[in-house]
Amino acid sequence: MKRCFLIAFNLLNQPRFGQPGGTIGTASFGQITTAEDGRIIQLALKYRF
Repeated sequence: MKRCFLIAFNLLNQPRFGQPGGTIGTASFGQITTAEDGRIIQLALKYRF
């Protein structure tokens, strides 16, 4: 028995930005300084005999 799996997250690699800074009076107020991970692809092959 042979199985092959392909799992993909964010396949089109579109940016997923974090929330903007919300503390008034800081240098990062209103700026987005974080982002989620980019494209992640995992390939697995299972072979049983």
